[in-house]
Amino acid sequence: MLPLLHTLRFGRFQYVSLLTILACLFLFLAQQRSETAVDNAIQRFCANYDPSSASSALREGWRDRRDCEGWIGFIDGIANAEKLTRNYQYYYDGSGYRYNKETVDSIFAEYERYKEDAPVNITRLLMNYPDSLNPLQIIGSSLIHADIWHLLFNLLFFFPFAMMVEPAIHNWRRYLDALVMISIAVSVSFSTTYLMSFGHMMPWPALGLSGVVTGVMGLAAYIMPRAKIITLLPVFNIPITIPLWFLSAWYIGWDMVDLANNDPRYAGTTFLAHVTGGLTGYGLGRWWFADRKAEIHD
Repeated sequence: MLPLLHTLRFGRFQYVSLLTILACLFLFLAQQRSETAVDNAIQRFCANYDPSSASSALREGWRDRRDCEGWIGFIDGIANAEKLTRNYQYYYDGSGYRYNKETVDSIFAEYERYKEDAPVNITRLLMNYPDSLNPLQIIGSSLIHADIWHLLFNLLFFFPFAMMVEPAIHNWRRYLDALVMISIAVSVSFSTTYLMSFGHMMPWPALGLSGVVTGVMGLAAYIMPRAKIITLLPVFNIPITIPLWFLSAWYIGWDMVDLANNDPRYAGTTFLAHVTGGLTGYGLGRWWFADRKAEIHD
């Protein structure tokens, strides 16, 4: 089911929601420019790599320029790449091949040389890492995305719910605070799961607005559960109106099912973000916006 538009009429303009969408679009364009600059820099650096003149330890990891590009891209792509590599003693390339310490040391020494003239990698800078609680990354990671489809699907689901919730709350500061608190809750749940794994979970970073999207769904489901959203049924290609409570429960409920069927240390981290966001949004509604629910008389 694909939500399209709500059926309510509001006299207030949804500044925060629209600015959030614009921020996601602006940062995505900045990410694309940054990634192009990084790719070009990596290609220039690795063009000078000659296996015949490299040390035996480096040749073990870099057999040719493609290996050089792959490793530099991996290390530059995420801020905790060295921790991932050294703590787990190998770079996972699909075969689980383990490199010895001398090879890993040589590779990271080459990366230090690359960094001397490397451009800023915006995605690396803003992604959320479960082994840290950086305020910039907690908020920034919600506004960046992995690719165009990741961005479009998140905004497509964010738009109809956010356009209802912001004017219903009737206070842009309270609404903005709610979005920030949802983002923080998602990040904390991510880090808590990592810490509780006691080293069994690899600290891969996360990014995207989806945790905030389900948070807005949960918030909307509490404040005005009987409001209607025009929804497209993909199989039949028919638009129908569905109560907001049902649509929110459908999306968040399926994420709960997926989370229960996946190990949160691995593939379940995405579902964990969705479920945490949804429950946080609903909880914020009960705790902080009961007054608005009573005034709306939904």
